[in-house]
Amino acid sequence: MSIYNSLDTTVFQKTGDYNLSPFINIISYDYDTAGADLKRLNIHNLVVELNIFESINQPFISGHIIIADATDIFSQINMIGFERLEFKLATPGFDRHYDFTTATGTPLFIYKVSKRIQISENAQGYMLSFTSMERIKSETRLISRSYNDNFENIVNDILRRDLDSKKSFFYEKSKSLHKMVFPTRKPLSIIQHLAENTRSSAHNGAGYKFYETSVGFNFRSIECMTNVKSRTPRSPIATYHLGRKNVRGGGDKQLISDMTSMENFEISQQTNSLKNMMEGVYASEMVTHDLFTKQIRTNAFNYFINRDDTSQMNSLQDLDSGIIPRFTFEQNKTPANMPSARYFKSVTTKLHNNATQPPSEEIDMKRNSKDGAMRNTVAKAIIPGFLGVSAGDVLGVNVPAYDHTKPGAIDSRHSGSYLVTELRHHITKGNTDRHLCHLTLQKDDYATAYPVEEIDSFTENRDKTQNYDFDLYELDEELV
Repeated sequence: MSIYNSLDTTVFQKTGDYNLSPFINIISYDYDTAGADLKRLNIHNLVVELNIFESINQPFISGHIIIADATDIFSQINMIGFERLEFKLATPGFDRHYDFTTATGTPLFIYKVSKRIQISENAQGYMLSFTSMERIKSETRLISRSYNDNFENIVNDILRRDLDSKKSFFYEKSKSLHKMVFPTRKPLSIIQHLAENTRSSAHNGAGYKFYETSVGFNFRSIECMTNVKSRTPRSPIATYHLGRKNVRGGGDKQLISDMTSMENFEISQQTNSLKNMMEGVYASEMVTHDLFTKQIRTNAFNYFINRDDTSQMNSLQDLDSGIIPRFTFEQNKTPANMPSARYFKSVTTKLHNNATQPPSEEIDMKRNSKDGAMRNTVAKAIIPGFLGVSAGDVLGVNVPAYDHTKPGAIDSRHSGSYLVTELRHHITKGNTDRHLCHLTLQKDDYATAYPVEEIDSFTENRDKTQNYDFDLYELDEELV
């Protein structure tokens, strides 16, 4: 079922419609002349462009506003980089929205004024950059504390106690229960350390992401984003296609078809085997050293063995649908049998009596491989603005085959499910009044598998086996 089915189309006039609150308030740090309240300045009529960013690789929402100012707001309110910003943004006929107001306790923080230029004789333009209040609080607090709890509970405690967040917290249960001691570290630094070392209770992967969307904070693995608890791939919340759109009157049910039609789509990266080898996506080794037991071990990571044991984005059954097929590359080995990255880690035990530490040998290589594999196929898409899509959602995409002999055919391999890893809501006001959503989409396997090949086709059978080595100075003498 598509998330667009819950959309009330009767309130739309065209794709890209949005509801922006009549106020976009800058709230100063100082009080008004009466001393009754903090100074507020509504800049709604000055805003030309509004951008809001979400990413599974960034912990907090951020964005910027482009201003065209002929009233010199700097003479009306003191801008020192400690202002708050409040507004609301919604998609007509849909419940999910951004509510950055003081009434909900979630205003944004303006931390930078930049790109200030003259745009006419009596007007100037500039950009106000903002982020979540929790981001700023993380920079002003230090934690010296020990924990002995599941990592999701530790993150929740830091979020509530130290970052004073009132936003919802969505978490995936982990099997990471360890004693952790943090001497004088910032909250975000601790959360990111925990995220890198958390293991899911449902999926045999490694590493979590901590990120914020319009509905709150998330602490979960990539496998949780792409698969349900039973490891079955998640169904896309909507499926998109490239096609022509029409401007329709309010209430026309064809509006949903228009809203799922992409403005633009490109596969910016389809594969990069050299980068994958360098980052240990296919194979790697980790040498561990335990100072207490004086033991050194070497642990190997194999892409194919790992895929047999972890959740897959597009297919639970077809284990050969990954970013590389099973084929013989060199010396009767697959790329997954040839470690191209090596790590060194201390895994010293007895640091906190009998409390165990997160097992780096079971986490780091898996996490690096998964993150690298997700960057193997990267697509960029622009869709009509819709707040029903967030970072961490799975979308379906029908990629054209671009075959003139088969008009309308779909690329069976590159179509299918994609994970939204980055998202930018782009609002333009004025003559081009419209909401667009710029998406970065990634996937780590394909809907159709590549063929398996066991015969070595890379070893050259050369008749000429003599190699020649030349001394350049000797060549110079012969040429004189």
